[in-house]
Amino acid sequence: MRVTRAPGVFWDVVDGQTVVCDVGSGELYKLNDVAAFLWDACDDTSVESLTARLAAAFPDQDTERLATDIRGFVDSMRDKGLLITEEE
Repeated sequence: MRVTRAPGVFWDVVDGQTVVCDVGSGELYKLNDVAAFLWDACDDTSVESLTARLAAAFPDQDTERLATDIRGFVDSMRDKGLLITEEE
């Protein structure tokens, strides 16, 4: 599955925290450090690539668990209209 940020969604780092804004709804989302790491990488990439990046950053974590958590992140952000997914 490929993942990219939705159009009309902007983000910035404010006081060290990534904040995502859906311009259409006016909703703001504050991301924790791991979600911000993933968000930054969601630029027409694959879930597999996200998993590899996170596994490299956290080598002591189980890769299958990371993959499950990433799918949850992607699904949640897609459901909010912040990410677009496309099957490969």
